[in-house]
Amino acid sequence: FDVGRETAQLLFNLDYVRDSQSQYWANSVEMGPGLKLHLHWMSRNIYFATDLLHGIYTNNLYNPDPRSTYNDIRVSFWYALTK
Repeated sequence: FDVGRETAQLLFNLDYVRDSQSQYWANSVEMGPGLKLHLHWMSRNIYFATDLLHGIYTNNLYNPDPRSTYNDIRVSFWYALTK
């Protein structure tokens, strides 16, 4: 959606991660909302994004933490090249 000269996109993330070495910290399912912004002063191909994720470890064989869940805030800048 557009607010004045700014553009915003609401997202919902659903990620599945699997590790070939089966390490507990690298096998998870995570989900949560996100927001992607493009502000008027940014170049056409640059975006700012924030994601609020809740994750669950799917392989707990050697996990020292019995809760096996986590919360994560991810903030990023994206630069896209298109032809």
